[in-house]
Amino acid sequence: MILRIQLVLIIDLFLILLLLLIEDRRSNKARVTAGKLTEMWGGDKGSRPVRITADIPVKYSLSHNPDTLKATKAKNISTGGICLILNEKIPQGTLLHLEIEFKDSYEPVLAEATVVWLREDANIVDPSSIRYFTNGLEFVKISDKDKQRLTGFINGIHWIRNGRGKIEG
Repeated sequence: MILRIQLVLIIDLFLILLLLLIEDRRSNKARVTAGKLTEMWGGDKGSRPVRITADIPVKYSLSHNPDTLKATKAKNISTGGICLILNEKIPQGTLLHLEIEFKDSYEPVLAEATVVWLREDANIVDPSSIRYFTNGLEFVKISDKDKQRLTGFINGIHWIRNGRGKIEG
């Protein structure tokens, strides 16, 4: 008698699990996929380059006026581009000449970059009411030597910040 009750309970549990599985499959079929990832941006192997937040001095000039260098700071940088804080609105597509200055280097990294995006940065409050803009730039021209120096700097900072090294100085 006890064996029959146990067998009936097992069959009931099996049927309940089967019904739940069928219902789950029906609900999954009802979901419609909104899109499909076919390609990832950036990097040589489908991954984005490492981007580090860094307060790096940068001098820049507009391509049509290369003799007038202006000083600013980078908000972040990667091997593919740089984000600058500027006190002037520079339109998308504008080509800039850059001199990126690293603390332990005598020579700046020289590059040309195009403004890819910009937005007004309301977080920066200036008593003289100067407007500031965050500008995303993509490197379009950089020598192999300077690209190696930039990559070394970025990888070194990334390595230190992820607990694999020690910050000194």
